Amino acid sequence: MSTAAATGLEGVVVAETELSDVDGERGRLIIRGYEIEDLVGHISFESACALLWSGHLPTEPEADGWRAGIAHGRHDAFALLPSLGRALDLPDGMDALRAAVGQLSASGRADHDVYLMIGATAVFAAAWARRQKHEPPVGPRLVAIPRS
Repeated sequence: MSTAAATGLEGVVVAETELSDVDGERGRLIIRGYEIEDLVGHISFESACALLWSGHLPTEPEADGWRAGIAHGRHDAFALLPSLGRALDLPDGMDALRAAVGQLSASGRADHDVYLMIGATAVFAAAWARRQKHEPPVGPRLVAIPRS
């Protein structure tokens, strides 16, 4: 008696998530209920972060808050560069990013920690790329958000 062995990953569910749905056969990517084509080029990076984190597209004031929070996260992450040791000296960018981000500590303030993680990812990746060219890192600018 011979049984055919399954091949590939067809039909294998690794995890359930509310964040996205991939339908490879139809060429569809759904992010939090939105077709990717409806998001790309229509919402800001910060609004995309808010959508992924909160589950809804932010209002303009909420988007301003995300923009300011992530800007502060980049600023705080830049200040941490000297304390990362040799993490950003690793030759592979993803290894360097994992080693650097792995050194972040939770503050206990969820909003700050989310903004720091997002900001640090950008700052550490950019610092690694500049280090590859033997150039010093360039600090981020804080974004002034007008309040109505």
